[in-house]
Amino acid sequence: MLVNCVAKAWLSYESELRSFIRSRVADTQEAEDLLQETFIKALAEGSRFCELDQPRAWLFRVLKNRMIDYRRSAKSFNDIPDNLEADSEPE
Repeated sequence: MLVNCVAKAWLSYESELRSFIRSRVADTQEAEDLLQETFIKALAEGSRFCELDQPRAWLFRVLKNRMIDYRRSAKSFNDIPDNLEADSEPE
């Protein structure tokens, strides 16, 4: 039942979600990963996902949150100075 519910959501909303994420995340592979993570979260929700009144809205909310997390982690990584010197090798 659960897999059928998530599979139905995938068939119904995957294209729309993919267009949304691809228009906002330049890295194609990262966009695909975020999309897949969204549907993995739907599977992890179990029967609660199947009971949602608006699964499309839930999927978009999860995807947007994943995008925010992605941007935060990318920003944190990009804040490392370019001129950072490596520590000397241990003897």
